[in-house]
Amino acid sequence: MPEGPEVRIVTIAIQKGLPAIFEGTEVLENVPGKLHRYSRKKPKNWDIISHNRFEMIRARTKGKLISLDIKTLHDNKEWTLLVTLGMEADFRWNSAGHKHTRFAFIKEQGDLSFVDLRCFGSLRICTPDEAREIENTKGWDLLNAPMPKDLWQQLQHKKRIRNKPVKPFLLTQDIVSGIGNIYASEALYLSRIHPATLIKDIPQQKWEVLNTHCHKVMYDALRANGTSVISFTADGHKGAGQDLLRVYMRKQCPKDHPISKIKQGRGSNERTSWFCQECQPQYPHQDKDLDVKTFFEIITKNPKWFFTYLDIAKA
Repeated sequence: MPEGPEVRIVTIAIQKGLPAIFEGTEVLENVPGKLHRYSRKKPKNWDIISHNRFEMIRARTKGKLISLDIKTLHDNKEWTLLVTLGMEADFRWNSAGHKHTRFAFIKEQGDLSFVDLRCFGSLRICTPDEAREIENTKGWDLLNAPMPKDLWQQLQHKKRIRNKPVKPFLLTQDIVSGIGNIYASEALYLSRIHPATLIKDIPQQKWEVLNTHCHKVMYDALRANGTSVISFTADGHKGAGQDLLRVYMRKQCPKDHPISKIKQGRGSNERTSWFCQECQPQYPHQDKDLDVKTFFEIITKNPKWFFTYLDIAKA
């Protein structure tokens, strides 16, 4: 599933061809006899882009959301097209004939096509004010920069967050946006944090390490043109970020320890977390004020926890 870096790469590919004038938008059915979601039901306000010439001015992102700012030429009215890529969608220039193109913005010569194999992507046509409201529901974009310390401290004290495991927390897009299953797994590995660790049990020093790694793994993936684990492409080109992965869909971590998997979340939010039991030990409540007897009982049973408690004691 495209995460922040992949969405940013797709957006950059769009922006390279802008500004551009389009004659309209066509829904395409390039596989005979197979109707898709855009064939069955057009998005609200579809007529604005289907029958009117418009200029696409800019493409921008926040987290996993793409915003395409347009202006209809007959009345100079501004609109924003909000797009999500779902599992593996992509925008490609001049690809209206691709069998998985669902709709295309048509130019006098050429097009900008939305290629979506599994039809999980989405398009919404909004006024600029409506778009801003939706964009503002997205949390801090960790691809742009690590989260400010004061914002993290505010979040730590919210009841719905304090008792949340760290991995599902990182995937909650209204809190932090852009990071998904791949990069959350990678950042937790680099930070030596088990994915089931509760937010309230992560000391400030450890959080700063995680915060930095979340930004770094996504920025490194951006520089590698994204991660093509299954079929992701940007404008038809695969990325190289998969070569940087340490635990996600791996059998061994870089230290040759076996990789473990657990399911986290519920229903449609359930995700598989990939981690190393040796490098990311799970331990009971991280209380740096543990009594001496309990502390030595834990260390005796699990010597690898000792280094984790050293981290906590320093915080």
